[in-house]
Amino acid sequence: MGAAVLSYEGVQAVLIYLITYLFMNLGAFLVVIEIFNQTNSFNVNDYRGLYRRSPFLAISMTIFLLSLMGIPPFAGFFGKLFVFAAAVNHNLAWFAVIGALNSVVAVYYYARVIKAMIIEGGDEGAGFKLAGTSRALVWIMLLPTVGMVLFWDRIQALTGRSWKFFIG
Repeated sequence: MGAAVLSYEGVQAVLIYLITYLFMNLGAFLVVIEIFNQTNSFNVNDYRGLYRRSPFLAISMTIFLLSLMGIPPFAGFFGKLFVFAAAVNHNLAWFAVIGALNSVVAVYYYARVIKAMIIEGGDEGAGFKLAGTSRALVWIMLLPTVGMVLFWDRIQALTGRSWKFFIG
């Protein structure tokens, strides 16, 4: 199993997933921090009706969560695709199956947050005031999560060359 992980394909898959995970996960955490700054709570109930209070945060969080679920065309789909393909190509299909099942379970939890933000009614209070730097940071994480597919050849080339640093 160790040889499969340290193969060119395995290292490239992990690097691709780390790049995609960086943007989608940091983006989701930035949104959570902004919501906490407005509500002083991490409770998912405080996300109810977020779309009416801050469409930008609700749409951004939805994109980050869809990417974390592995839904195409977002970056998370391609990250998971490479990891699962590397596992299957090295006779570790059971690993890919466990990963896919874990993704299905995660969909349930992420979908609950999306439902709360967009469908459920909530506090109709004043909209969120988002600082310019916070908005810019969310955009910095959002753009690669959505647009990474446009630069996919470059990312594959970069991760393909980078594996030599790990193997020697």
